[in-house]
Amino acid sequence: MQDRKLVLFLLVFGTVNLVLAQNAMHLTVYNNNAALVSEQRELMVPSGGLLEFPDVAERIIPASVLVDVKNSPQTLQILEQNFEYDLVGSAKIFDKYIDEKITLQTEHSGELSGVLLNNSGNDIVLQMPGGQLVVMEKKEILSTYFAALPEGLRTRPTLTWNVKNTGPQKRMLNVSYLTNGISWHAEYVGELDKSDASLTLAGWISIDNHSGKSYKNASLKLVAGDINQQKQGSGEREVYKMLALAEASADVEEKPFFEYHLYSLGHTTDVRNNQIKQVTFIEPTRARVKKQFVYEGSRNARNVAVQIKLHNSEQSGLGIPLPAGIFRIYKADDDDSKVFLGEDELKHTPKDEEILLSIGNAFDLIGERKELFNNKLSKRSDERGYEITLRNHKKQPVEVVVVERFHGDWEITESSSKVIEKTALKAEWLLQVPAEDETKLNFVVRSQW
Repeated sequence: MQDRKLVLFLLVFGTVNLVLAQNAMHLTVYNNNAALVSEQRELMVPSGGLLEFPDVAERIIPASVLVDVKNSPQTLQILEQNFEYDLVGSAKIFDKYIDEKITLQTEHSGELSGVLLNNSGNDIVLQMPGGQLVVMEKKEILSTYFAALPEGLRTRPTLTWNVKNTGPQKRMLNVSYLTNGISWHAEYVGELDKSDASLTLAGWISIDNHSGKSYKNASLKLVAGDINQQKQGSGEREVYKMLALAEASADVEEKPFFEYHLYSLGHTTDVRNNQIKQVTFIEPTRARVKKQFVYEGSRNARNVAVQIKLHNSEQSGLGIPLPAGIFRIYKADDDDSKVFLGEDELKHTPKDEEILLSIGNAFDLIGERKELFNNKLSKRSDERGYEITLRNHKKQPVEVVVVERFHGDWEITESSSKVIEKTALKAEWLLQVPAEDETKLNFVVRSQW
């Protein structure tokens, strides 16, 4: 077997060896706080004992480690895996030096040397060479001298393996593992034209890295699809809800992979720890849109919402699958300065589906909803009458979509305006409201349950 892959499932503790070179770094990021890290390194592997693989992600899932030995894999055997994550810090060094000699440089007493007996709270207890005890507040300590780094502490999270090998030799290892703490999502920026009839759209991929590791000169990929993963320590599973990214920047290449979509950045990049990196995936594209006003009195008694409506089709200027993200809308003033109009959360939207973005409430439009009567017809049915009033304080006439939601089996028995759309849960009307005037809608609904 030319390539032997060793899947390691042990989580214990271990130690050391020499990394000669890092040849490649690949980072594949998923939507919901997970990524696959793949590194190729050349190491000097001993004939037996402990082999060290330093600088892995702090939030690694140790049981996910996959080791691929490229040259003569049958001559290298990995017996045990250890994940060392007890990292260097002043508090940990003090704790490791309990019952050991340390030297302190203090603010008022000069240099003190003795055996550290206790390190808790705001004080330390030091036993001097003559047996005296000194209790000192930590804030008085200017500096501390330790003989050496305590055993077991690491400067970086490290995988170590107990190996059997045919003599000391250079080995090329491909090591892959899953880590939590990295995710990506989409960000959209749209600028409306003066007539509110079209929008210039740009899209970004935002990658948020809190995995405890920086990925330098990495080949970056994004996976889109529904990925199942078991939660650590429970039988529950997480479903990673993802969708194909848009065909976009020439530097983002898409291809099908298994039952998912894989998106690759055309150049290597650095993804640093505690960094948000943004990559363009939709270059500025003009799309036709419609501004509409929507009144839903059962949910918001007075406010009339402002929505931007667009069809995700090629005819409208888009026609690309759009992953979930925040969609922000701007518009230029007469002096060409930008004004932020509002934002909404975009759900996963396939090609040829409608997008509705609610960005705020209209200042000059007011709605009012009244229940005129409620007649009980039987134990499981009633008939109700409503009056909707829309007031327009603008100097121009407007159209307002009125939405009413119902439960059970229902029927509109009377209406002063025609219902333009009806589903199992709602009815919609389109009302014309003259400038500086008002319009009323009266309807009766009969329901049974």
